[in-house]
Amino acid sequence: VTVWNKLQDAVSYSIRNKTVTDTFFVHHNAEPYLKSEKYFVTATNQCGYKSSVSAIAQTIYLQGENKNFNEFALLQYTPYETWKNGVLEYHVEYFDKKTQSWIQLNTLAGNILNAKSEVIPDSSGTNISTATICYRIVAIEKEGNKQLTVSNVICIPVYPVVFLPNAFSPNGDGLNDYYKPICAGLNAYQFEIYDRWGALVYSDTPESIGWDGTFNGKALPVGAYTFRLSAAGQLVSPATNNARRVERKGLIYLVR
Repeated sequence: VTVWNKLQDAVSYSIRNKTVTDTFFVHHNAEPYLKSEKYFVTATNQCGYKSSVSAIAQTIYLQGENKNFNEFALLQYTPYETWKNGVLEYHVEYFDKKTQSWIQLNTLAGNILNAKSEVIPDSSGTNISTATICYRIVAIEKEGNKQLTVSNVICIPVYPVVFLPNAFSPNGDGLNDYYKPICAGLNAYQFEIYDRWGALVYSDTPESIGWDGTFNGKALPVGAYTFRLSAAGQLVSPATNNARRVERKGLIYLVR
């Protein structure tokens, strides 16, 4: 919706090749998630004379890409144009799937139109189903009414990432009671744990909460256990045109 002040003696207004008599315009087929939408108005009086063109109102259009295999997310956006005194600052936010809320990453001056952000800002909020990280830009008005406006949302694909803690303590204290890899951007996924004699004691699935240090309902002794992880990424590698594979082997220490 675009809104403007009534101009004295105006009988109609022209906006986006449409004539209206109200002082607002509803753009039903706007596509702010595909491009920056721009609006300006001219007024016409009873004699057919047209006014000069109004100030421009332009939405923020955000674009981004994953650079150098998760090294950083490069975000670029168009300026927001409407406020008389301009933009005070832009906030870069990402959507935290764990808390289901938008989290502010950093603040940029009103004349800055690009940002570099971590592709995976908080590893604790990722899991095997995290194939993308979503971002948006929030503009804050300079002086005036301190209004804010929000860009479109973009979701940047994640290359395969695996975080593997080396120990856990299933003692019921609510801290590190389960062992589970923290993964992002994976498609095929297999994670297994073996005891010192090579017997399989645990096989993980994306839906599980993790290993509790037991086998067949009995607590296993403290010590070192071997793990094996094999997975394929959801995002195709531009170098090989194939999904990148992740293979990990190592030791997990069970302590109580």
